[in-house]
Amino acid sequence: MAYPTRSQLFSRLTIEQQILLAVCSAGGSTQRTEAKGLLHKPFCWETLVSLSDRHRMLPLFYNNFKNDFGDTEIPPFLREKFLAQTHQTLKMAAETVRISSLLTHNNIANIVIKGPFLGQQLYGDLALRPSRDIDILISDNDIGAFHALFVSEGYMLVNADFELSPKQRAYYYKHKNQVAYTHSKTGIMVELHWRLFSQESLFPVSLNQVFSDKQEVAVGGKSISLLSPEHNFEFLCLHGAIHQWFRLRWLYDISQLVNSDSFNLDQVMHRAKENGNERVVTQALILSNIFFGSRDFSFTTDKSVSWLVNQAINAAIHEEAYTSSRRVTRLRIPIYKMKLKRGFRHKVESWKIMNPNYSDWRMVSLPDSLFFLYFILRPFFWFYEVYIIRHNQKHK
Repeated sequence: MAYPTRSQLFSRLTIEQQILLAVCSAGGSTQRTEAKGLLHKPFCWETLVSLSDRHRMLPLFYNNFKNDFGDTEIPPFLREKFLAQTHQTLKMAAETVRISSLLTHNNIANIVIKGPFLGQQLYGDLALRPSRDIDILISDNDIGAFHALFVSEGYMLVNADFELSPKQRAYYYKHKNQVAYTHSKTGIMVELHWRLFSQESLFPVSLNQVFSDKQEVAVGGKSISLLSPEHNFEFLCLHGAIHQWFRLRWLYDISQLVNSDSFNLDQVMHRAKENGNERVVTQALILSNIFFGSRDFSFTTDKSVSWLVNQAINAAIHEEAYTSSRRVTRLRIPIYKMKLKRGFRHKVESWKIMNPNYSDWRMVSLPDSLFFLYFILRPFFWFYEVYIIRHNQKHK
């Protein structure tokens, strides 16, 4: 199974999708030049803005459009959205610095992952990479201290927001990798991570090593910790891959890194092979070239990589519901994840979707002595939640 070239991909896209990709491609590239011709064709501004928002690329699209295509009138609602998102991103960035400093002051080692400061690293402007939440990585030994501190700061748990039994709590923190908090007044959401992925086989690097290799950056006179460049690239590839790259901004992040002078393919692939992630990294490099015209490494790929590339293309160009559906079609996700890496452990862990979760525990409370029944009842809980409850809600 072959994957499409850029021109073949464009033939499958709407005019709005074509404009978004062309305007957001690298400055001075052939792809950016293509935008001038596309803008003379009939298109819908509302659809284009909605599309750029869905892919979290609205600030980048607005910035590139204003700078390169100033002769085309920009609708007022696009500028309003850009200013609103810029304000929110700056607000999130300020809270990120405050939280990181607060944690450090309380002896809780932390690393900021993704978010606005990745935008600062990649684009030289943190406002160009909007984020709906703040992601913080800590050691699992500090979860209790983090929770107590965050509650005192006005944050509340969003998921797993009810009292878990000892067995439920132990299971959750062993098999999951994050919980979410929201602030009672500002509404800002913070996702607390105690490992980078719930599926540990994806990134077989110890948390101690991740913290040992972290990068310190100065922001407004304060220091925050980020993932090292080496870990960050592989993390971004994995994060995009497990979500089937349904947001194009994730691919644009990769294209920025690939086009940088410091990018060394041999070193990247060597580290990826050590961690068993050569398929994931190859998929990311191919997709960033197809969508945004980043450097072409002309890979010779096997059938699995080509299949993974095509699955991601479908996810990126379809509606978001294509990857977020909770119906039977959701079973294609673990099948897709299985192909990301070789190895028996990874194949088994790809089916964590079948494991009990807090929505099951909320639905039925069993004593810890009967915890094993959650595994047996899981398919029934899922069917009831997806088909019975949602069917009833639709017909109210």
